[in-house]
Amino acid sequence: MSILVPVSGGPDSLYALKKAVEHGEGVHAFIMQHTCADERGSSPSYERSAAALFVDYFKESIIKVHRYAVHVPYLHWEQGEYTGVYNELRYLEYYMVAPIVNILFDNPDITAVSMGACREEFDMVEDISQHEDYKYDMQTLGVAYRALLDGREIDRFFLTLPAPTKQEIRNYVGEYLWGVSVSCLSQVPSLQSSCGRCTKCKQRAATAYRDDAATWSGPEVGQHRVVNAEMRLT
Repeated sequence: MSILVPVSGGPDSLYALKKAVEHGEGVHAFIMQHTCADERGSSPSYERSAAALFVDYFKESIIKVHRYAVHVPYLHWEQGEYTGVYNELRYLEYYMVAPIVNILFDNPDITAVSMGACREEFDMVEDISQHEDYKYDMQTLGVAYRALLDGREIDRFFLTLPAPTKQEIRNYVGEYLWGVSVSCLSQVPSLQSSCGRCTKCKQRAATAYRDDAATWSGPEVGQHRVVNAEMRLT
C-alpha cells in the first residue's frame, strides 16, 4: 500500500504529506503547476519551490514525485479571492482529476489519496463531512473518479479527516515548515510575497506562534526562505 499526496506548497497539503509519511507506508507526491487564462498567469515560482522543499524535506519516505502542468481555462477572480464556482467545488482539484487518475492507473500500489483540507474552508464545523459543500464536492468528484477508474472507490481524504484548523496545522508541522509554506490567493509574483489581505492570508495571520523548539530546523522563517529553497532544489 502507498499513498498519493498532492503537494501545492500550502499548509493544508503539508499537513497531508506529513500525516502520510508518519503513517509508515510509501508516499507518492504529486506537484501540479497550473496555468490559466487570467491575470494570475501560472503558479508563482515561490509556491512551486515551497512544494519542492516539502518533498525534499521528506524525501526519505517518498517513492516517487509526479509533476504535471495543467492548463485551467479560467479562474474566477475578485478582490484577491476565488469566487463563484470555487465556493461550490474545489475548482483546481477538478482539474487534478485526470492527472491523479493517470498516476493511479500507472501505479497500482497506490490505494488512497491524501488531500489537504482545513476546517476554515468549511465554516469551522467540527465534522466537515456533514458540511453541504463537502457533500457536494464528494458527490461530484466521487462520480468522476469512479467513472474514470471503472467503478473503483477512492478515499480522497485519507488520514486528513477530521480536518484540522490552521492553528492545529501550524502546531503539527512545526514553525520551520509552517514558515516556508505559502498561504495566499492573490500572490504578487513581482514582489515574491503574499498580499496580506485575502482570506487565506487572514486565516494564517490568525494563528499564533507556539514555543516548539523540538520541531525548529532552520534559523529563520518567512517567504524569503522559499526563494532560497528554489535555488537549492532546482
